[in-house]
Amino acid sequence: MCFVFRVNTVNEYASFVLKEMLKDVVRTKTYLNIIYKNKFLFKEKIVLDVGVGTRILSFFCAKAGAKRVYAIECSQMADMAPEIVKGNGFSNGN
Repeated sequence: MCFVFRVNTVNEYASFVLKEMLKDVVRTKTYLNIIYKNKFLFKEKIVLDVGVGTRILSFFCAKAGAKRVYAIECSQMADMAPEIVKGNGFSNGN
């Protein structure tokens, strides 16, 4: 089965994908469990997260002990980064 979604911009596509991914609780909890059960892979490491959207996986890595997390996003979600980061108890340099 193939689904074709027609969107006008990258930002519309990103918004659609992010909404669907955030609704997928099983997927998100699976990532959380894998990261937390393997903290040794993240502790004191530098993590690069590309296409971060809401940054949830970046936060998981930070809470698992990553020394620094670089989060890259090209949609308008990047404009919301300071608010999302602050709202989750993180800040630049912490």
